[in-house]
Amino acid sequence: MTRFDRALIAKRGLKAARLHAVLTEIARRFSYPELDIDNIAVTLGLSRRYVQELLEPTGKSFTQHLAERRLECVYAMLNDSRYRHSTIIDIAYAAGFSDASHFYRMFRGRFGRTPSDVRAAAFGSDQK
Repeated sequence: MTRFDRALIAKRGLKAARLHAVLTEIARRFSYPELDIDNIAVTLGLSRRYVQELLEPTGKSFTQHLAERRLECVYAMLNDSRYRHSTIIDIAYAAGFSDASHFYRMFRGRFGRTPSDVRAAAFGSDQK
C-alpha cells in the first residue's frame, strides 16, 4: 500500500481507496487486450461484483472505463508525429483493441469522426 493509498483511506475511506486502485489498474493495464473485470478483481483481491459496485458512482461500467482509456490513447497516438507512419489498426491494437470493426464503431461513436479524419486533421493531406 502506498502513502497515497493510506492518505486516501484516512481522508475518504477504504471504498474510495479501492475505487482509486481499480481506476489505477485500468489506467496501467488498458493496453492489454485480455484485460477484463475479472483480471482487475483478482489483482486487487476483490470480487467481480464489488468492483462493479465501486464503479457505479462514476456513472460508467468497467467496460466503459476501459474503452474510454483505449480510445483516448488511440486519439493521442493519431495526433502524435511519432506514430504518423503506423497504420490505424496497428495503433488500435497497441491500445488494446482486438477487433477492428468494433474499434472503428467505438471511435466514431466517441469522437464523431473516423480515425482517418482525426489523423488528416493533425497532419494534413500529406499524411503518408
